[in-house]
Amino acid sequence: MAAGRLQAGGGAGIPRLAAGTGGKDRYREGRQDHHRRGVPTGRPVRDDDAAMMCGEKKIVHSLGSLFDGIGGFPLAAVHNGIMPVWASEIEAFPIDVTKEWFPAMLHVGDITRLNGAELPPVDIITDGSPCQDLSVAGARAGLAGARSGLFMEQVRVVREMRDADE
Repeated sequence: MAAGRLQAGGGAGIPRLAAGTGGKDRYREGRQDHHRRGVPTGRPVRDDDAAMMCGEKKIVHSLGSLFDGIGGFPLAAVHNGIMPVWASEIEAFPIDVTKEWFPAMLHVGDITRLNGAELPPVDIITDGSPCQDLSVAGARAGLAGARSGLFMEQVRVVREMRDADE
């Protein structure tokens, strides 16, 4: 197999590098480049960091994160030239984590109490809505379940944002 060629088998249909392709070397080189560029690690992400993390890219998009958790989507965003503006989360520990790493990001609270028309407008909305009721390991209540049904709250908030934007 040629160097760098992908093959199936990374789990859940995710491709992975074939054995012997030098994937570890490319990963190591990428990490070294990451550190050479001076990307901040081990401390909160400030607005001016986002531009540095993105190299020469200008920040041209903004992000709102529903069911934010510990801020995985905002972290990926700043690495790709996107500025996180607000996040919705109800669990105290994840909120503390994102407040530490993204002190400028607005925390808007419980999605069931949000009015999309009142949220700051953003270009991108991400979510990590609860999926326990969709799992074959659980009771399989589907979108009618108490947790996975929160997906419909996301739909409502996005509709309210769109209606306010028109």
